[in-house]
Amino acid sequence: MKTIWIAIPLIIAGAVWYFLGFPGLPTPTTEIVAVTSVPTSAIVGESFNITWQVDNPQSITITHTAIHYGPQPKEDISYPDFTEEFAQGSFTIPNTFTAVVRAPDTPGTLFFRAHALIEEEDVWTEEASVEIHPAPLGSTTPVSDDEQKLVQPTEQEVPPVTNIPEADMPLINLEQEIAPVTETDIPPPSAPSGTQEFSLEQSVYPGSFTPDPLIVKLGIPVKLLVTTLHREHVNRISILPWVTTSDTLVPGKVTIVEFTPDQTGDFNIRNIGHGFEGVLKVTN
Repeated sequence: MKTIWIAIPLIIAGAVWYFLGFPGLPTPTTEIVAVTSVPTSAIVGESFNITWQVDNPQSITITHTAIHYGPQPKEDISYPDFTEEFAQGSFTIPNTFTAVVRAPDTPGTLFFRAHALIEEEDVWTEEASVEIHPAPLGSTTPVSDDEQKLVQPTEQEVPPVTNIPEADMPLINLEQEIAPVTETDIPPPSAPSGTQEFSLEQSVYPGSFTPDPLIVKLGIPVKLLVTTLHREHVNRISILPWVTTSDTLVPGKVTIVEFTPDQTGDFNIRNIGHGFEGVLKVTN
C-alpha cells in the first residue's frame, strides 16, 4: 500500500512533464537545409547546378537562401562568394532551390554549404566539396561576359594625330598660366543642412560595426548610409526605440536608415540574425 502511494505522485508528475513537452530537454531543430543534387567534379571555367531543399514544419516565407562557396574550407562559414538567384526576395518553404555555380579558372577543390535565413535564424548544411579538373587537351576554357568586354582597341579605333606646324602652336607662359593656390582659393565647407549624415559599416566576421560608438546630436535628424561586408550575408539592423527593423542590407549596396533621436544616452545598434551589437551615443 505504501508503494502505491509513492508511485501515484511519480506517475502524475511524469504525465505533466510529458504534456508540457519535456521541459528542460533541448528542443530538436525543426528547420532542415539539405543539398540534394551536386556533381562530384567539374571542369575549370564551366558552370554547374547545385540543388538544395529547405524544409519547415509549416509553410512560411523566407527572404534569403543560397549556396556559399570558395576555394578554401571555412569553419567560420566566411566564404567569399554566394549564388544570387535566391539571395534576396520572398520565397515559400518547404521548397527546392537550384542555383548555378561557375567553377574557378584554376584546378583544385571548391568548398560550399547551403544556407537559409529562417525566422531570423541562420541554418547551414555541413561543408561539402566539388573537385575542379583542368580542361581536356584541345578544348578551350569558356570566357565570362566580363572577359568578353575587355576588347583591345584596334588601330582604326585610335583617332589620328593631326600635325600642327610649330608656327601655329601657341606659346604658354607657365609663370602666368599656373598661379599658386592660396587659402582664399579653397571654398569654405558648406553649412550644416540640418541632417546628421554618417557612414556605418557592418562586418559579420567578427561581428562589429564601424564606427563604434557612433556619436550623434540630440534632436537633429540622422541619416545612416549602411553597408555590409562579406558577400554571403543578407540581413537587417535595428536601433531601438527608433528603428525596429531596417531594410535588407545587401552586400555591395548602400541601405539608408533615417530617424531623429529624441533622448540622450547609449543605445544598441543590433544585427538582426546574428545578434552582435554596436553603440549609438546621443549627446546634447
